[in-house]
Amino acid sequence: TGRVVTSIVRDGRGVIWLGTESAGLIEFDPRTGLAVRHRRDPKAPDSLSHNRINALWLDRERPDLLWVGTQRGLNGLETRTRKWTSFRYDPQNADGLSSNIITAIEEAGPGFLWVGTTSGLNRLAKATGRCEAFVRRFEDPPGTNISNNTVNCLCAGRDGRLWIGTDGGLNRFDRALGRWKIYAEKDGLAGAVVRGILEDSTGSLWVSTNRGLSRLDPAPERFTSFGLRDGLQGLSFNRAACAGGADGSMYFGGANGFNAFDPADIRKDPFVPPVVWTAFYRNNEEVKLSGTALARRELPLTYKSGLVTLEFAALDFAAAELNSFAYRLEPRDNEWISIVPDHRVSLYDL
Repeated sequence: TGRVVTSIVRDGRGVIWLGTESAGLIEFDPRTGLAVRHRRDPKAPDSLSHNRINALWLDRERPDLLWVGTQRGLNGLETRTRKWTSFRYDPQNADGLSSNIITAIEEAGPGFLWVGTTSGLNRLAKATGRCEAFVRRFEDPPGTNISNNTVNCLCAGRDGRLWIGTDGGLNRFDRALGRWKIYAEKDGLAGAVVRGILEDSTGSLWVSTNRGLSRLDPAPERFTSFGLRDGLQGLSFNRAACAGGADGSMYFGGANGFNAFDPADIRKDPFVPPVVWTAFYRNNEEVKLSGTALARRELPLTYKSGLVTLEFAALDFAAAELNSFAYRLEPRDNEWISIVPDHRVSLYDL
């Protein structure tokens, strides 16, 4: 059966294409009510390569070309002629796909696709299948390559940079400059496993994870995260279960249903709660402070203080778990350093 649907796209003729977990590709025409099933035919090498569909993408250059990411390679279907092409992983081909398990597809400029897999990211030439692969290796220094080889979702930003959701955080890649930037929980991202990415009209990214939903504002780059108290269907979202509406609305799906909202309606709470010191440690030994000292916004320290640890709290108890903190040591730090979800900071050699 085709009860478990993994991906949906609608082409320019109004035909709806549904990828399923085990029943292949379904072509449904709402005008006639007719459905045609495309399945793997072992006797026909030019048919669908596997009946498990993980991703669908309608080509922007050729509206009659549907890309189908399966458990055994990438397929291209010319929807009018029913002609199939297939690209697969071949360990003997250094210019081929890095894996057969296709998880995400995105446009990569004229003639190219970004193809996410369970073993890295690929920039694939549509005409030849030649790939430029980005696969993280153990020896790669942080920030020089993709953070995790399991790619769950892709989003091409309006600025030309590619956003990659992985099992190890959110990645931003500028191929022209060869630069990577990695965002993790320590930066304010709700969860380490990124399942979906959408960009709104202001350039902010909405990122669904295994532990909630986050918004990344472009300037300054700062996360705002949302949890169960904000009305999420659950903390965990499903891979690639997201879509944007023509009116700017967004939809994110998970195990307990889906969330629908207009990003323009999500406004920041203007109340900034006061922050107070709650504890002070010197060289891991607590230093008892009077109530007066704890209430002050300043604590005198010197270069002889050694390892200093400060604990603090925001006086807002309606949803204390939603409070986030950042610190900056001047003149050392030019930017604020997020310490989500912690509420302590340790400093050494002041």
